[in-house]
Amino acid sequence: MGKAKSKILVIDASVARAVGSSERTKPLRHFLKDVLDICHQAVTTPEIRIEWKNHYSKFFQQWRKSMYSKKKIKDEEHVPEDSPLRQYIGLIKDQEQKKEMEKDLHLIEAALTADKVIISLDNKAEKHFGKFLKEQKIQWINPLKDKNVISSLE
Repeated sequence: MGKAKSKILVIDASVARAVGSSERTKPLRHFLKDVLDICHQAVTTPEIRIEWKNHYSKFFQQWRKSMYSKKKIKDEEHVPEDSPLRQYIGLIKDQEQKKEMEKDLHLIEAALTADKVIISLDNKAEKHFGKFLKEQKIQWINPLKDKNVISSLE
């Protein structure tokens, strides 16, 4: 088996918040440990850093520190806006859906500047962005649903 290709991942705050010591979140812990041990990296933007700061578990805080110490976090200070996607969201009539999409838009824009992989537990957002994700070939991966996350990144 060859060396895994390094990917720059967008890791949503839903993962930061949920990962803990319970049996239910064991797949999340394994996934984050694999990201730390393998050559994968994570990208952050000002919005992602704020979310991580506001929604994290003790495990995630330690993981984040380890990722920074291994220089596996790529801090992006400015991520270009995706005008077509923003225009599309602006036309949505369902205000709840529109609000949900606006809340997670920064994840999509960060993914477009990285390797087009979002790690998130937010299945609702994945559904809302479904058409755009498919068109842009962005992977939206839920480590609690997909037990072979690391191998799907290769």
